[in-house]
Amino acid sequence: MKKILLSIICLMMLGIQSAMAITAQIVLRHQGNVTQFNPDELPSVIEAAVDGDTILLSAGTFDCGSEILIEKAITIIGAGAENTIIKNRIDINIPDNPTLTAHLLDGVRITPTLYIDNPVIGLKLRKCVLDGGISTIGGSTTIREMLIDRCKTGEIALSSRFMDMTVVNSDVQVYGSGYTPDAVVFSNCNVVMGYNSSTITASFINCYITNWTSSAGVNSDISFTNCLGPSDFWEKWSVATKNNCYTYTTVSTEMDNPEYFQQQGWLGTDGTIVGMYGGTTPFTLEPNAPKVTDYTIGVDTKTRMLNVKMTLSAN
Repeated sequence: MKKILLSIICLMMLGIQSAMAITAQIVLRHQGNVTQFNPDELPSVIEAAVDGDTILLSAGTFDCGSEILIEKAITIIGAGAENTIIKNRIDINIPDNPTLTAHLLDGVRITPTLYIDNPVIGLKLRKCVLDGGISTIGGSTTIREMLIDRCKTGEIALSSRFMDMTVVNSDVQVYGSGYTPDAVVFSNCNVVMGYNSSTITASFINCYITNWTSSAGVNSDISFTNCLGPSDFWEKWSVATKNNCYTYTTVSTEMDNPEYFQQQGWLGTDGTIVGMYGGTTPFTLEPNAPKVTDYTIGVDTKTRMLNVKMTLSAN
């Protein structure tokens, strides 16, 4: 409860700044204390943070003039990927092969590429937009138990460096840059399959293949279950393992409408529609709860107390 109240206080501080038309702000939450910073100080805030700290970003654009290096097990939470924009390359380089328990990035948009420089376990991204996609650096970089949850990404360069990864209810572009273990799973995603797909050995479950590169290679180690794709795609991937897959011949103007998928009977293993709007956690970029939707602040001059009333929404 104490953590929730502290999160609400931080959100209110950021909300007040926004309501007063003041520029974007940063709040560092550390061991029960909160400190406010200016938008160009994000690298300094990350440097000041320690493992377990949370950095909250208000709505706005954060441009620090250089790449942002994350070397600690922290959490960065934005006001939603449509509202909080980071215009700097982010490099994740946490030493000693750590196991992360909290989401590293939540509710932010990164306009360039997100790079993973060091081995890491349990890297989690939620409700983020990654315009430049995700890539790895260094032959020794291995990523285990990675989770991409309700994100929209540019190209993900799949290779053996991703030892196991789960992507759920996301809009993703993937291509092969080296052989991928079959422990990589895409579930309820909209997928664009790019070049060199012959090295991808992932499993696709309840996915909608929205587009693909006709020159992409194929292999027999990839599997599709309850997936929807164009007829020429299935013809090319005839060697792949397919279970109860669906075919569309032309792209309808209603292909972005979940109700149209329901009418066509394009359903996944759980009975909901295939693609990113199906499953138990449909795609959305709405910020996670607690979210302050309304608040009033008053001062009792007799008691010298601050009276705060607020309305929260769950998501």
